[in-house]
Amino acid sequence: MKQEVIAPQAAADYLRSNGVNRKVRPAIVKRYEEEMRQNSWTLTSDAIAFDCNGNLIQGQHRLHAVVNTGLPQVFWVARNMPKEAKENLDCGSKRELHDRLTISGHRISRTVGSACLLLITPWQKPNISKSKGCSPIVRSQVKTMHNHFYEELEWIDEQYGATSCNAAERAAGTMLLRATKDHEIVKNYFSLVKKRENCNGLVGHGQKSPMVYRDLKNRFKALKKQTNDMTFYRYASTAAYNLSIGKDVHRLTSYANNPFTSAGIFRNISFLTEV
Repeated sequence: MKQEVIAPQAAADYLRSNGVNRKVRPAIVKRYEEEMRQNSWTLTSDAIAFDCNGNLIQGQHRLHAVVNTGLPQVFWVARNMPKEAKENLDCGSKRELHDRLTISGHRISRTVGSACLLLITPWQKPNISKSKGCSPIVRSQVKTMHNHFYEELEWIDEQYGATSCNAAERAAGTMLLRATKDHEIVKNYFSLVKKRENCNGLVGHGQKSPMVYRDLKNRFKALKKQTNDMTFYRYASTAAYNLSIGKDVHRLTSYANNPFTSAGIFRNISFLTEV
């Protein structure tokens, strides 16, 4: 195995030797292109690999990205691999977002990392790619968001652990705590979301929204209806914001834009043009 600078023409030539391989996933190619264009692509031990007959058996997405961007990149290249090697590629335990961040020296739990991933994602984005955490750009943004909301995220983690609330509720609770600076209203939010109970005996407007969210979530679960993380994030955040302003609803409709933005809680987060 040796390092090679693979130029666009060489990448195109290598792709012509791409025999029976998995289907190219455009979203992965696009993510690699973005990293290459932003000069954040890094050399790893994951090699571009060819079997003993010269067929490409690993690296097609990276090579497509080199062709599309027109930018040469340095890769490890392995040749003369046994033909059977293709069957065993990508079978190991994949590193998740929190694994990659912790290895880089930024300790973060899986649950907090998932909440931060939602917080950095544009409000109207349909869903989050499961491989998004592999991007160095995204990891940098998650670290920034974790540092920005560190006290709120850690307090929620201490109070509710890893299993008491999902990532959407954790992200919503984080924004609610930063916007109100009121731990009691956040405790009430989670109590209403979890048990449909007002935990602190306070009687006021807005109590209904978190309960409607809870009923909606349970209805989706009972019907075994697939709903993505971003949809739950928008609903959970809408319920939290309604609680903060005392707005009761009988039917939960998410806001067109993140309502907490008006409270200035994302100030100084330069990469967020829309949240």
